[in-house]
Amino acid sequence: MPFGAMGTRVGDVLFSTSTALTQAASPLNSPWISTEGLSKILLQGAVAGGTTTIKLQASFDGINPDTDLEQTFAAPTAAGVTLDTAAQWVRINIVQTVADATKTKLVFKALART
Repeated sequence: MPFGAMGTRVGDVLFSTSTALTQAASPLNSPWISTEGLSKILLQGAVAGGTTTIKLQASFDGINPDTDLEQTFAAPTAAGVTLDTAAQWVRINIVQTVADATKTKLVFKALART
């Protein structure tokens, strides 16, 4: 069964990373996560160093991102950024440019069920 499908509870961690992202290791993608039963996702964390671009990618098949539904946002904070689920599958895409990050700490959690 795909990660996130059925049985995902509010507060469950769907993806996390605490390793500073280098340009060589960029991009970093979480696995595709089923949004079945989820209406909102919370992204919390902190990034520093270089230029970090974070996107919530959506997909209808869990294979191909749909760029029309992609959400790009500023660096998350400890308070978090609330994201609406736009398709059956989502993943976080993190791209590091200019210089290596000195900090990349992100937590992606289930926030609300439908």
